[in-house]
Amino acid sequence: MLSGTLADAISWNRAPACPTRIQLAADRVGLLADGLLPGGLEARIASGGENLSGGQRLRIGIARALLSKRPVFADEPTAKLDTENAARVRQALLDCARDQLVVVATHDRNLADRADMVLDLDEPRIAAMEAASWAVIP
Repeated sequence: MLSGTLADAISWNRAPACPTRIQLAADRVGLLADGLLPGGLEARIASGGENLSGGQRLRIGIARALLSKRPVFADEPTAKLDTENAARVRQALLDCARDQLVVVATHDRNLADRADMVLDLDEPRIAAMEAASWAVIP
């Protein structure tokens, strides 16, 4: 993450985004209500996101996904969040999934239960497939 504002962090690597869309995306994932990011979209972000928590970084990534139509790959997107922000992120991912591919690795049953397809890696059949896919054949 480059140093700049919260708006810069959300719109990073995107064509110039509409300020209203940036604000809506930030609000959807609770970034504008985050007391640790004073200044709303003008909140200062340090180089590398040094001044952000893991949950804030996650929510910035989800806000970026809301601005994009690209596939979303999320690893434990609700793990570092409180109950309210986890619910916001779940809903944002479900909204993204209406128009784009969303692949999530999660232990969050609330999120997994809303997915169209779930592969449970603890299921013996899946574990056997995974083992087979890593087999080395001389």
